Amino acid sequence: MPVLSALISGNREISLSGLPANYVLSRGDYLSWTYNGGRRALHRVVEPVTASAGGVATSFEVTPPVRPGSVTSTPVTLRRASCAAKLRAGTVQKGRSRRTVTDGMSFEFIQTLRALP
Repeated sequence: MPVLSALISGNREISLSGLPANYVLSRGDYLSWTYNGGRRALHRVVEPVTASAGGVATSFEVTPPVRPGSVTSTPVTLRRASCAAKLRAGTVQKGRSRRTVTDGMSFEFIQTLRALP
């Protein structure tokens, strides 16, 4: 299981360990973890990084900056990353429906800093 192995000063870079050998994190990939009493941190990978044969991805940038309260050894979710969020009012575009498929739908959301239940 991937875990935060280092939080680099400046709050823009992290390191992960516990990844599969040579695992690739691509630019734009999401990752999340729980911090500060149940809050969820949701971040995107800024630059691609490949884990070593030992499963360590060292010092890569994420956005937004890591907030205070995150600690090393915290499990990290790579697939199905999540956060608490609210829809921005007036941003939902319904899209077009054809039989069982809808495309063109869009919305904006704002990550909230409240703890998840």
